[in-house]
Amino acid sequence: MSRKWNAANPDKLRKIVREWRLSNPEKHMLSCVKYRAKKAGVPFNLELSDIVIPAVCPVLNIPIRKSERAIAENSPSMDKIFPELGYVKGNVRVISQLANVMKNSATLEQCVLLGEDASRLMAAREVHDASI
Repeated sequence: MSRKWNAANPDKLRKIVREWRLSNPEKHMLSCVKYRAKKAGVPFNLELSDIVIPAVCPVLNIPIRKSERAIAENSPSMDKIFPELGYVKGNVRVISQLANVMKNSATLEQCVLLGEDASRLMAAREVHDASI
């Protein structure tokens, strides 16, 4: 497809791109993270075989689904385990968008505190439910 055709057929182009993205989610993810790495100036050495989209998020245990439209909480998202290392083999995994947003919005210490609070609330609920 030429630029001229692209400009003359934006609706057809959007449909073609959307269909390709849905049928090639790993390739799409690889392309996106390669662009982000270059833009941010962080290391990148991933190959297509390094990207495995699990059926279930390893962090939140929710199903991961590829959305046809906007990014959803259970959309697949590339996680840099240690962000300063970049997108390199052994430092990335695919988790849900929700888990990645949560992870990136809080420090590790804040995540631990949130988990401890959730454990306390679950224990209190069990006590409450047992007394009913």
